[in-house]
Amino acid sequence: MWNDNTSKAHNLEVYFNSDSCFMTSVATSQNDGKQLVIGSNQGKMMMIDLENFAKNWRMAHREQKRVVVIRWCGNVFFSGTDDGHVYLHDPRASEPYVTQFRHHSYEIGSLQPSPDNSLLACGVRELGEVLIWDLRERKIFEQLSTHKSGNRNVLLV
Repeated sequence: MWNDNTSKAHNLEVYFNSDSCFMTSVATSQNDGKQLVIGSNQGKMMMIDLENFAKNWRMAHREQKRVVVIRWCGNVFFSGTDDGHVYLHDPRASEPYVTQFRHHSYEIGSLQPSPDNSLLACGVRELGEVLIWDLRERKIFEQLSTHKSGNRNVLLV
């Protein structure tokens, strides 16, 4: 891990409980960059405090699905899985996730909150579809069909 403030690199070793479990996604916290979340191919998630390198394994999806994408939104973050589910995680909560958004049936390719954190755009790879969720109401705000090649990135402005 590169620390831009000190201009030093830190070796961060991450080990999973089995040889068949490996890292599939990673994201640093949006506001301060002091938290790192790592997702695995078995639905396990690890949070690392980058100031003291303390690791927390408690976060995991109940289903063992590959974590494809992680996106922070203020103090919480979203994760998207290969079976089309989107989860809202709050690191301060005792549960692995606070809520889930289920409408997709294919792999989530991208997640992007709006600048005011009221909407979440979810790109679905196979369908070339973007669903925009109203985060306050926890329902679909808009459904957009884009193109046949699928979505790797979406952006709300």
